[in-house]
Amino acid sequence: MVSVLSACCHLGALDQGRWAHAYIERNKVRMTVTLGTALLDMYAKCGNMSKAMQVFWGMKEKNVYTWSVALGGLAMNGFGDKCLELFSVMEKVGVRPNEVTFVSVLRGYTVVGLVEEGRRHFDSMKELYGIEHQRENYGCIVDLYGRAGRLDDALNFINNMPMKPHAGAWGALLHASRMYRNMELGELASRKIVELEDRNHGAYVLLSNIYADSKLYDGVSHY
Repeated sequence: MVSVLSACCHLGALDQGRWAHAYIERNKVRMTVTLGTALLDMYAKCGNMSKAMQVFWGMKEKNVYTWSVALGGLAMNGFGDKCLELFSVMEKVGVRPNEVTFVSVLRGYTVVGLVEEGRRHFDSMKELYGIEHQRENYGCIVDLYGRAGRLDDALNFINNMPMKPHAGAWGALLHASRMYRNMELGELASRKIVELEDRNHGAYVLLSNIYADSKLYDGVSHY
């Protein structure tokens, strides 16, 4: 049933996921932590957070992955404030977060636009929990700055990363550049992405859209 729910997740097949849930209940399949987390993940990935949280709170036993999936689902579906509230509950009950948890919470800060708080959370990963920053964490901070319109801060953060900036970080800057119609940074981010991934056609499409949004059609035809 975990495998079936995982397949429903990847396909976004909510109806089949509901059928699997009904099958589990009808046949009294034991709700282990793994099965409950898979069920929660299915509902979250399919966009039904009301049902997902019903499953979450109904689980008698949860582990860090269960909490992380719930946090990630809330952030992914636009409930940034609920994500941060749930993280506070997680800390109060003494569940130690892991790398996946922090990615989910950083996305929650991005959704609600709490830039400074999100940055402090990023710094606390290593200071409080001894968790090393992963590439995805850096991409989240670029996205956090970018969506808030702080494109210069996003670029400075990329330039000061302790590792070579990856396509995900440049991609977050490119998306923000389109959002705020900053062609100069959009060109820079697009060029960096193509240097890293020469087959990344999405970078060209996004840059072309920036030109189109600004009615610079010579740039559109060039890209």
